[in-house]
Amino acid sequence: MLELASEYAEAAAAIFTKDVDEPARRMEALREKGRIYRAWARVRYERPLLISEKEAKHGKALAEKLTHLSEQAFKLAAAQVLDDRFSQIELLLDQAFLRYYVALYQNSGMLQANVTDLEKEYLNQVEQMIPEPYRNLLQIPSVSPRSWHWVQSGILEVLRGHIAFKQRLVQAHDKDSLCVVLEHYLLGLTFHSRFSVHVFQELRIALDQIYETLRELSLLQKKTAYQIVANLEEKHGLQAGKSLMNRFMEDRFGEIDIVEIAF
Repeated sequence: MLELASEYAEAAAAIFTKDVDEPARRMEALREKGRIYRAWARVRYERPLLISEKEAKHGKALAEKLTHLSEQAFKLAAAQVLDDRFSQIELLLDQAFLRYYVALYQNSGMLQANVTDLEKEYLNQVEQMIPEPYRNLLQIPSVSPRSWHWVQSGILEVLRGHIAFKQRLVQAHDKDSLCVVLEHYLLGLTFHSRFSVHVFQELRIALDQIYETLRELSLLQKKTAYQIVANLEEKHGLQAGKSLMNRFMEDRFGEIDIVEIAF
């Protein structure tokens, strides 16, 4: 499926290059191509023995090659973007996720050098490009017009939560580390909900990613997570028990008595 999708994306990019000169559409096709190769590389990292029939005939696509193709597509897409701030941010986030997956699978965990480079090269730049009202949870939604910047802030925080989990929690199962992770996730989901109260594609992806991460927690850690989320709601001025993060945990993990538990 990914191989077929890459062929369609390549054909789309060719249409908007040779048949019709539309840089914006060409950028979208190239960005999709980068995302497809990124997903393919991730499959190869996670399941190296899973090979399609076409790959078996023509040679297995290595994760390193797929990563390179993804990087190339994102760079070509970025070259089509001029003053479109939304697209610039999207492409930075796309590349940040690619670097995250590469660092995660190639190094069996996030090394500090990888995290520093990822923050410096992509995440800090994204944060600077998103207008301040859309980086502040206390901003009254009616004051800031409904904008895709809310979603971009959400994606940024969710990725930071993933990084924090792999960098900190796997090394030290302590409450402080769990609090750092959950604060990123709470902010990320709340930013998404500022854009829409409904579950849209990007929010669904974020929810699934967070579940894949937090399901690794033990029952004791999950119980402590409920208490942490309750404290974070108060810290960020959210209605107690009504944050999307709290609803997500109840939906995925059930209702758990909130108690203080030491690991």
